[in-house]
Amino acid sequence: MTEAVIPVMDYAFDELGFDELIFSSAAGNERSRRVKEKTGATFIKREPSGFVDPAYMERELFKLTKSEWRAFRAASIR
Repeated sequence: MTEAVIPVMDYAFDELGFDELIFSSAAGNERSRRVKEKTGATFIKREPSGFVDPAYMERELFKLTKSEWRAFRAASIR
C-alpha cells in the first residue's frame, strides 16, 4: 500500500502545492495506521466517529507536512 501512496503524496505536495495533509482512518485499522507512520505522518488525536462496520466507533487523525514528506522521500531513495 505504501507504494500507492507515494505518487499521490508527490502530486499533492509538488503539483497541488499543499503544505500539510490531514488523514483519517478507523481506530483499530492497524494496516492503515502503519502506512501513515511509515510515511512520516504524525498522530494528532483519536475521536468518536461512525463507520459502516459497527465494530469501529472511533477514528484516528494524522498530519503529514511537506517537510516530513520530503524527509521520508529522501530516506527512501537511499
